[in-house]
Amino acid sequence: NFNIPIIGRVDPQFDNTTGKSLIELFGSDFGPNPSVQVSGSSCTINNQSHVYIQFTSPAGFGAINDIVVISGDATSNKKNFGYYPPEIFRPQMSYANTGGPEQTIAIYGANFAGGISGSNLQIRLNGVLCFTRIVSHDAVTFVVPEGFGQNLAVNVTVGGQISNSVMFSYYPPSISFVTGGAVRSTSGGNTFAIHGDSFDTLGSVTVGGATATCLQSSWNHTLIECQAPAGSGEDNEVIVITQDNRVSSPAYYSYSAPLVTQMT
Repeated sequence: NFNIPIIGRVDPQFDNTTGKSLIELFGSDFGPNPSVQVSGSSCTINNQSHVYIQFTSPAGFGAINDIVVISGDATSNKKNFGYYPPEIFRPQMSYANTGGPEQTIAIYGANFAGGISGSNLQIRLNGVLCFTRIVSHDAVTFVVPEGFGQNLAVNVTVGGQISNSVMFSYYPPSISFVTGGAVRSTSGGNTFAIHGDSFDTLGSVTVGGATATCLQSSWNHTLIECQAPAGSGEDNEVIVITQDNRVSSPAYYSYSAPLVTQMT
């Protein structure tokens, strides 16, 4: 009978998720023709003796992975081998609309463990789990969820290891144009529509400083329908204020000119 192989030391003990690094094992009784596994994945051995093995690390992820040496029918003790946590260098862009058409953004960095999915890979924006599109070791693409706010944390979790955070913001409301009926009574009540982007789904609208009546059911990220307040004159500023108190640049709304229907 042969002695059971014993791993005494692993050097280095961590690697990038891409693998392909040279890892050394020091121990005893490795035998004449050993094999090495990391979390069940067989590794390429480059050099070995009864007390030493050099092998090429496989791609992987997570801080806890068992290394074992198998010599004949005998399996060694387990030693831990870890992969570095994900690291974000920069996002492709740091802003997106509050909603509307699907927006996809890439994050560039390292140790994203290309090819993994499900609960092993999570991207969160302000704590909200995002849908992941494409994953490689140095980039990951995700769908921006609907939201609002500024300086929100984005981070990546791979195999339970959490990356650093980078800041992300949604755009403030932006008005493209205002439409409405030909008659715009100074007594108010006429319906008008505001077209644009990043209106969020809640907020307020003012016309010439007076609050317009806007139905929640008629408010979305790109369109708001309101009833004008009482007012008069031309070029009254229309302002959208979202629920996080971000203010749009103005558009303009003009009331109908006075109309004399009878003189006595």
